[in-house]
Amino acid sequence: MQVNLNVLEEDYLPNYLPHREEQIKYLAKIIESFVRTGIKTKNIFIFGPTGIGKTATIKFVFRELEEKLNSKLIYINCWINKSEISIFHEILRNFEQAFPRKGIALDQIFLRLKEIIEKVNVPIILALDEIDKVEDINSVLYKISRSKEILGKEILAILISNSRDFLTKIEERVKSSLALEEIEFKKYS
Repeated sequence: MQVNLNVLEEDYLPNYLPHREEQIKYLAKIIESFVRTGIKTKNIFIFGPTGIGKTATIKFVFRELEEKLNSKLIYINCWINKSEISIFHEILRNFEQAFPRKGIALDQIFLRLKEIIEKVNVPIILALDEIDKVEDINSVLYKISRSKEILGKEILAILISNSRDFLTKIEERVKSSLALEEIEFKKYS
């Protein structure tokens, strides 16, 4: 019997994700609609307890749609990238790997990102996992919600947290700009 040791890896993603079919289908529908029309009605907020498949579902959906759609699907772990500059730097590095990691001001990152986005001209879907770990959450989310003004391109944001209480940290005007649709991931029965 052949044993697949890859299943023990932290970033292992199976070919089939059981018991999350409904969420996978719904998220794929939202992303596909955004890519097809360029119109974003709402951003997504996914929440639920640890270990129930939130991250795996997003990564699964991204993997399934990556080759199918002409778009940029970006996943960022905010436990690792906690600062505003780190998050926008990671977005930029998803387009341009050679961009220097240190010594670059946020406004320079925005200028370069805007240039690249105009050149590439594809829909952008951004998943921010562990969003509750971001240090200046209101500034980050405000800029993402105003991406059309700042970067010249609408960004569909998918925010992921273990707790719905995270929303209490967000200022009302930022929440209003984000227009979040909530998707709760419940424990497996």
